[in-house]
Amino acid sequence: MDNKLYEHPLFTVRHELLSPEDRIRVTYERARLVIQTWDLTPDEIGNCTRRFWLHQQDPMFALDPALANIVTCSINLFIGTLYPLLSKKPYLRPLVEKARKAEILGNLFLSELGHGLDILNLETTATKVSDGFILNTPTESATKFMPPTLPVDGVPRWGIVMAKLIVDGDERGVHPFLVQTSDEFGMCPGVSNTCLPVRSGTMLDYSLTSFDNIRLPSTAFLGHSMDPPKDRRELLHGYISRIPIGTSAIGMPAAVSVKLLATLAADYSLRRHVQGSLATKVPIISFRTQALPVLYTTAIAHVLTAWMAHVVDFYVTERNELGTRITLGTVFKTTSIRMALHCCRNLGERLGAQSLFPQNMLGTMETDLRGISIAEGDILALCIRLFTEILLGRHNDLPIPHQADTLLAKRYTAYVNSNTFLMSSFPAGHRDSRFNDLILPQCEPAVRALGHALAYSAAVDAGVAQPLLDLFEMACIKLDSGWYTEYAGISEAVRMQKEDRAASQALPNLKRYVDELGVRKWLPSPIITDSKWEKWLRDVKLDNRAFAGGLLRRSSRLEGMLARL
Repeated sequence: MDNKLYEHPLFTVRHELLSPEDRIRVTYERARLVIQTWDLTPDEIGNCTRRFWLHQQDPMFALDPALANIVTCSINLFIGTLYPLLSKKPYLRPLVEKARKAEILGNLFLSELGHGLDILNLETTATKVSDGFILNTPTESATKFMPPTLPVDGVPRWGIVMAKLIVDGDERGVHPFLVQTSDEFGMCPGVSNTCLPVRSGTMLDYSLTSFDNIRLPSTAFLGHSMDPPKDRRELLHGYISRIPIGTSAIGMPAAVSVKLLATLAADYSLRRHVQGSLATKVPIISFRTQALPVLYTTAIAHVLTAWMAHVVDFYVTERNELGTRITLGTVFKTTSIRMALHCCRNLGERLGAQSLFPQNMLGTMETDLRGISIAEGDILALCIRLFTEILLGRHNDLPIPHQADTLLAKRYTAYVNSNTFLMSSFPAGHRDSRFNDLILPQCEPAVRALGHALAYSAAVDAGVAQPLLDLFEMACIKLDSGWYTEYAGISEAVRMQKEDRAASQALPNLKRYVDELGVRKWLPSPIITDSKWEKWLRDVKLDNRAFAGGLLRRSSRLEGMLARL
């Protein structure tokens, strides 16, 4: 996996010192470089081979989630959707080849501003005419939200637009249509882009995109048939089958981000010294309040890494049904992202004011992880659907932990048993109002509990060091201490003793544990070594030289905005 992209000027440039426009431009150039470096074949993408999954673990995806968005949209959603059509629609091959080489960038336009997850009720229309179709956005609420569509200099952009097919005034379900949104010079006629204000986190041109009666050729129709569908829901979900694959893939950068966080926090905590009233300086890692969040993050990083390897093995084993793989993807995404967010919050204050600045990634990474939790399937919605189906007995093929007698496995079993019993008391079962009141709030915690058990089991199988296993177990127990106190006899005093024992055993080996994560050379943060800090400070001073001694003045743009108020 060591493609040495961390040595390339596009990745060594100080991103945080660039203007918002230049940051976005650099992100696009980075994304194209990543696509070209991995050079995945259409077969690798379409069949989701092991190399496809390893590509999702490139540390650059965790360091620059905006880059990951561009790459994932073009590789997984665009090429992945076109791949099954190539045998019957060979005219698509040149387009796929250009996307594979990043000569064009692809997108999927599904969600609309007024509908969100309610994708069965999309309003965008594609009306059949004699020589093709007319694609139209009839209302503001039908505006596609929020794939990035700003024209990129020299790089055409294409998209697969999900729209209602209208034939002779009859609506025939939602189907995919191939549309070019921009060429190398600007937006294509009839396509409107409204770039949204820059959000917190890594920057990208997230947009509102609409279509004004665009004439499409007959070859733009990518659907199976224009006949009235027997099952509109099944038809639509068949078209967007790459989204569940994205659900599985998107958890991998989250797991890698925990490795980066652990390395950043450990190196900083070992480097940073304080003296106080003592004669000698001591590293801040010597304080247990500093060591605990660093050790917990390191343990979580090792356990998620071991589990991720198991997940990839499961994905590429052909005997495992696609539906079961998608189910595991939901569990993996939920668990890895929630644990990564937990690590971000716990480490934030321990890095002091340094954690607030973008060069040290922590605040930016937390915001991006929140975005990832929504992308490719909102975590809460996914968990509600999955756990409801588990309670209804529809997932007998669900992966189970090899280590079935662990505390974490017992916690998941308790969720299933207690909620199965509870649901049996409802007159209307899962359609009862009490299901909404009592069981829905438990769906995500239950799925997370399964993830904790699977991750722990995989880490045991992989031979992860016992102190790290113990710390991971304690991290999960702290998230749900009430149940473990009531049913497993782990009082707060017992938990503290277990935590202290595991931390005391792990701390002397922290440097080795972090080295084993193998991501230090990807870290751009300047606070991990004295030399990095000195170089970064020189860059900042050089960047500030043009402004030194200047005054903050109102720009003409600001004056214009104020004048309109």
